Amino acid sequence: MKYLLRLGFMTLFLGLLILFPWTESLAAKYLKVAGKVEAVDTDAHPQTIVVETAGPKQRKVSVGCRVENSTDFRIGRHHARLNDFHSGDRVSLAYERVEDGLICQKIGKK
Repeated sequence: MKYLLRLGFMTLFLGLLILFPWTESLAAKYLKVAGKVEAVDTDAHPQTIVVETAGPKQRKVSVGCRVENSTDFRIGRHHARLNDFHSGDRVSLAYERVEDGLICQKIGKK
């Protein structure tokens, strides 16, 4: 019974998201995650990075986003490049949700 109730609320919530478009102020808000780099693809166009992070109830969630020229890369306080990030690195990632996916705004590691 609880499962059906949760499923109903999730369906209602997703339906409302589809019916009512996001306002500009909500779309401009950056989302942040911290986790371990799963993959970096510097040969693709656009370049991409995938970070594995803990989601609800400590389930693993992968966040993949495209890297653009405006993306800010940092190692400590120093500027870096996408090539400086490797699989297994612990990073923090700020990204923006747009119509056609996720765009990285800032990627950093200590």
